[in-house]
Amino acid sequence: MGKALEAVRAYGDFHGLTAGDAERLGKDSPFQKAVFRDGVLSVDYEGCYIDVEPFLDAVAKLLGPGGWGKLDVIDQLEWTLTRYSVQDGAWSARSVHGDQAVERTRDTAGV
Repeated sequence: MGKALEAVRAYGDFHGLTAGDAERLGKDSPFQKAVFRDGVLSVDYEGCYIDVEPFLDAVAKLLGPGGWGKLDVIDQLEWTLTRYSVQDGAWSARSVHGDQAVERTRDTAGV
């Protein structure tokens, strides 16, 4: 049963934040690892299902003009990839089957 719960991988970068923004976001972050450097907050997670939407709401409010971000969440049980994009005070999500993401990468790499 424990293996079934460790079904999610998530990683992303958010550009255009301040150190203070990153500190505020860290208080309620669902991610295991967060590193802020040169105006970019990078996050990483592997484990049970997490709700990333409250974090994305907070990021969208804090990003300054020209700021943007992305977060990829891989559901390893359902084999889906959801790309969250954050820009202009809002976020959006698009999900694809894991094979679609792998095939697109293979095709553009020339393999």
